Amino acid sequence: MPLSELPDSGSPNFESTVRSTLHTWKDSIEDKAAYSHTHGTGGGVSYSLVSREADLGTGAVSGQLSATTMEYNNLYIWDGQGAKWKPFNGNIYSNVSMPLHGTYQNVTGQLAYDMTLGLMKEWSGSTWMAASGTTLISNVTNITMTVDMFGGMYYDNNGAASEMTYQLVAKSAGLGVGFIVTDAQYLQVKAGAADRIWFAGASTALGGFIRTNTVNNNVFLKATADDWVITKITGAWKTDE
Repeated sequence: MPLSELPDSGSPNFESTVRSTLHTWKDSIEDKAAYSHTHGTGGGVSYSLVSREADLGTGAVSGQLSATTMEYNNLYIWDGQGAKWKPFNGNIYSNVSMPLHGTYQNVTGQLAYDMTLGLMKEWSGSTWMAASGTTLISNVTNITMTVDMFGGMYYDNNGAASEMTYQLVAKSAGLGVGFIVTDAQYLQVKAGAADRIWFAGASTALGGFIRTNTVNNNVFLKATADDWVITKITGAWKTDE
């Protein structure tokens, strides 16, 4: 697509159109060096390809676009005035503690997807937090949950000095809740006396539990008419032990 046909930068489809166009150019380039830039122009837009974010280097002109061939094909735009690359909204990272330093420049409200936590994160201006619309709630002592605490929220153990337990309510079809370990103390998720927690064809005992103390391990559970079912899990969780 020539530059003259690109939508205005403020239009709703600008990012998706540029992403699609850049990937089209990328696919036409052969024999890319493993860790070096491949520069070119397409329709008057300067762009480059690198294998990893660490290889972005310095942009050639303000507004230059760059994409990675590894690490989820993330997209970046060069800000010549700030002399930094700005990540596009929606980039994917194995763990959203970056882009933070060096050649990266985040903008307040920047969105990125954290593959480790399975969450969309938002740059607050000083740190990455759960994106607006994703509620993350911290507790340090045992919690007996109530129905109003569900609805897709995530809970963690930030600041806990010892093991803590989240006691689930009795199953009720449609309830959903997630848990993330943020401090290296056991976070236990316990079913009600008449319920089990199921995953991949196996379950806890009635009133059983799952737990882990590995930072960034996370799990999401949904209730059916019969029991609690794990619908998303990251890392190893112990069952009834």
